[in-house]
Amino acid sequence: WEFLEDYLMNLSKTNSDKKLRIWSSASSTGQEPYSIAMYLQDFLKDYKSWDMKFLASDIDPEVLKYAINGEYTQKDIGAMPKYFLTKYFDKTKNDGFKVKDSLKEMVLFRMFNLTRGDYSIFKNKFDIIFCRNVMIYFDGPTKDALFTKFHHLLKPNGLLFLGHSESITRKNNDFTLVQSAIYKRT
Repeated sequence: WEFLEDYLMNLSKTNSDKKLRIWSSASSTGQEPYSIAMYLQDFLKDYKSWDMKFLASDIDPEVLKYAINGEYTQKDIGAMPKYFLTKYFDKTKNDGFKVKDSLKEMVLFRMFNLTRGDYSIFKNKFDIIFCRNVMIYFDGPTKDALFTKFHHLLKPNGLLFLGHSESITRKNNDFTLVQSAIYKRT
């Protein structure tokens, strides 16, 4: 979060058109994209003045339905600060939490297959791509192909976030390691 905060602070100084494009490429049931959206609303005090597009995708239509619904149990939410629970969720009848519409409106969920999907559908480049805890399921050539696709989809100096047990192979010179699990497009 600290790294993302510094990145956004610099982006807000250099990005005069205030455009921000983010893709959570393997969003599963939505906790990651909603958490990032909460963070953006909290950190970017003028977030409403930004032209912000947030895409969240997954291969599984059932988890996407769950994510779009945005209803979570206490276990799903984990140790989320009470401030976030109050600001971004409504309590449900069964002691769960439902994401407020104002947050849901920030995230567009779509089905997409990272290995066989049509990447030509992406007309705009992203500032940030999250692909956390997915690469562990792919072989070397598949990973390399995905890194090449991500490179083409990222703006210059755009960021790629991977899981902490994942890394980009040394032979891939399209990215520079910034810090653990965070890479910058070269």
